[in-house]
Amino acid sequence: MARKKKIVLAVVAPLALMAALIFFYPNPFGDFVFRAVAYGDTLQPSGAIVVLGGASSGVRMRKGVELFKAGYGQWMVFSGNEIYPGYDRETMMKKYAVSLGVPKNKIVAKKIGSEISTWGEAITNLDTLKEMGIKKFILVTSAYHSRRSYKVYCDQIALGDYDMEIRSAPAPDPDAPENGWWKIRSGQNLIFNEYVKSLYYLINY
Repeated sequence: MARKKKIVLAVVAPLALMAALIFFYPNPFGDFVFRAVAYGDTLQPSGAIVVLGGASSGVRMRKGVELFKAGYGQWMVFSGNEIYPGYDRETMMKKYAVSLGVPKNKIVAKKIGSEISTWGEAITNLDTLKEMGIKKFILVTSAYHSRRSYKVYCDQIALGDYDMEIRSAPAPDPDAPENGWWKIRSGQNLIFNEYVKSLYYLINY
């Protein structure tokens, strides 16, 4: 019980402080809060572009397709889960990628084989890349989700039998825009939840 209280305090206290600072000083602290969860690299041509699920607006896939068409990846790889009876996320993602101009034979889409989370998605995608013999890949996700995702993949690469190089390509997301995310409900929810998930990840993994 004492340990649980400490964990709750460790999560709630910084979030409460963050909320207070943003309320009174939105511009400088709002920008800082966003930069703390976003991460991007200088990109180089890679074997594949891995697009993470989520973001119903399609910004992640559009970013991935943009990079694919620009020659940054030879394959597009992603995975998903059943989101409604008979409807799988990875199938919907593939259809959307094809509608944006990606050849079907350049897409590898699989069902997540373990837990439905960024961690489980990473295991499935990395296993797929390993089977394909790919050594370098670009990770695409929403900007607000990019730092934690990058860390999850780096941790998996270090823990598992993966000899790979990863680079992050964050996609600007209108649901949590870098400038002014604190002004809209979706931005507030997404950034708050990302901090909670990041703290949970640091505590439990």
